[in-house]
Amino acid sequence: MVTLGTTARLVSNGSWLSMCRLSWVAGLTLALPAAVGLMGFSVALAGCAFLWALGGSATQPTLALLGYSLGVLASLGSALMLPKLWRFGQGDWLMRSTASLLRYARGQAPEVDARVADWAEAIKQSLTSGDHDEVLVVAHSSGCIAAVAALSQAVKDTEEKQRITKPLSLLTLGQCIPVLSHQPEAKAFRMALSHLGGTEALTWVDLSAPPDACCFALSDPCATPHAVGGPTVSVKRLSPRYAEQMDSNSYRELKSNKLRCHFQYLMAFKSPKYYDFFSWVCGPQTLAQTTQQFQSVTNFSRFRW
Repeated sequence: MVTLGTTARLVSNGSWLSMCRLSWVAGLTLALPAAVGLMGFSVALAGCAFLWALGGSATQPTLALLGYSLGVLASLGSALMLPKLWRFGQGDWLMRSTASLLRYARGQAPEVDARVADWAEAIKQSLTSGDHDEVLVVAHSSGCIAAVAALSQAVKDTEEKQRITKPLSLLTLGQCIPVLSHQPEAKAFRMALSHLGGTEALTWVDLSAPPDACCFALSDPCATPHAVGGPTVSVKRLSPRYAEQMDSNSYRELKSNKLRCHFQYLMAFKSPKYYDFFSWVCGPQTLAQTTQQFQSVTNFSRFRW
């Protein structure tokens, strides 16, 4: 019910179509769990009805028994295959995450608001403290949404009292920000997104991989069909270049495991060439210094309508 209800809301409010225009791969990923469920149910129902009718119309008891048996086997086969297809589509965590974002868009997630407020206060304390040479916020997947909300609030609170002089950076990995920013009700979040996109003191690097079907690969995280006004600074969009950092067998296995592919951003490579999570986040350089030799990918349109 959560899957069908969540998918129905995405389709009915137009957000699913707008997300498909930004990345049809991400759009299909969001629709896959519901499609798998409906497909399994339809196949089981159609097979059972057809074979049951075949058995009922048979004049010989043997044929009737055979028809009934095939109907039962078709139903059992669909029931056994459906969980495998569901796991392949990563339906459980994907739909739970999407449903929680829709609640957040409607202002029905006070526990998330409280946690974002706590993070905003922690970031603010780091910005005003003299103990750090850089304030780096790192977020992955749907956590990028919370990072945007918290960092925007922290910047606003800090700039009310003083100018930000300390290097401030945001690293978003495998972001799915459009799942929330494309919701008609998410006005507050779009304001935070627009504010953060226009913060000149911020270095924002967005890293996403085209093989990762659970993110909006190399798309502008600030892009939204609902105009909020105001200029935005350039978000540097980069790819981790999985294919160039892994041997062919490892890369093939990575692409076949959608969940692993989505979490590879947080894992080490045997021989990193372009991207290494640990040196980027824990190394001696700021994020701007670490990524200064890379050009932003602004012309990726393979997944756009």
